[in-house]
Amino acid sequence: MRAVASDFDIQQENPLSDLPPLQIDHVVIGVKDQLDNASARYRELGFSLLERGHHTLGTSNHLAIFGDDYLELLGYEPALASAQAGKPMWQYPQGLIGLVFKPANVHDLAHQLKARGVPVDDPLSFSRPVTLPDGRVAD
Repeated sequence: MRAVASDFDIQQENPLSDLPPLQIDHVVIGVKDQLDNASARYRELGFSLLERGHHTLGTSNHLAIFGDDYLELLGYEPALASAQAGKPMWQYPQGLIGLVFKPANVHDLAHQLKARGVPVDDPLSFSRPVTLPDGRVAD
């Protein structure tokens, strides 16, 4: 059976239409334990990636920055995997695993989306410590 547009009520109201417009912060590509291979492939495709970073949740990443937003290759290093908090990275699929937005209040947005039946993860608080050129470490 093939579904066509006329099979659906296109007049149905969008349950998210009353929310303020959402701005994407970044896109997350899950690469599991293949950070080296994924970063090499993305560099071959022409992406400029930052050095590998490590989150306080136990995950590791490479970022391709595009002005005000970015693409994140997110995975784990097997030697560091035991430090992961929450759902371990190896339980996520490879490929697109997240769209992260820049809401004014992340907790309010999560509540509003869940109330409308949108599957969203609870907001997390973590950091990606970075060593600055002067030797200081910042989150």
